[in-house]
Amino acid sequence: MEILSLKAFVLRRIRYGESSLITSLFSEERGKLSVIAKGARSAKSKSGMASILEPLNLIEAEVYFKPSREIQIISKADIIADFSLIKSNLDRMEATAKVFRTLDALTHADEPNQKIWLLLEKTLREISSAPMENLSAVVLAFKARIMSALGYEPILSRCSICDCGIEGRTYFAVESGGIICADCGPRGIPLEMGDVETLRILFETEDLFPGKLADEAKIAKIIRRHGEYHTDKKLDW
Repeated sequence: MEILSLKAFVLRRIRYGESSLITSLFSEERGKLSVIAKGARSAKSKSGMASILEPLNLIEAEVYFKPSREIQIISKADIIADFSLIKSNLDRMEATAKVFRTLDALTHADEPNQKIWLLLEKTLREISSAPMENLSAVVLAFKARIMSALGYEPILSRCSICDCGIEGRTYFAVESGGIICADCGPRGIPLEMGDVETLRILFETEDLFPGKLADEAKIAKIIRRHGEYHTDKKLDW
């Protein structure tokens, strides 16, 4: 067993027994893991762990880690950031819940990924401050970029079948790995040039978050189908 110092986001928690909490964390150092805070809900507890382990908090935690154990033991923790601007707004909370569901669906326990960690941190800070009408686009950017971080980035700069340049009518075909030209089509989802540029921003840009999208429903469908095809999972997006 080793003692780990972890920087982590609190994803969710459930009550356990008479006074404990089981919490799901996503940490920079170990990826996703579950921890138990024994006695956190007890009236006699002076650790403040019940409030520290509130979902959405970014915390610094000390964890007793044993590889053979599914649920690790958290001994102490402190809040780094509480994202109060998100917690105080229902629409921002709903956007964050979608981000957390995506993260949970596409990651596995004890698989750290620095790209995903930085993406999650940037996304939550963007959700805190973005205009309300842009929140759904921020969520779509997270869904696209987490797939890129996992190695599922689609081909968007040329035809994924014949490798020719992209001109005129194009389509997005998930089974081909991205965009296909008119000669290799027609199959998949028809695209306009504006759709292609939007997909490039969503999948390929790390720091830029888009504003409100012109055809958000189509872009959302492309990202969901691409994710389901390459992860072999039904994604509840």
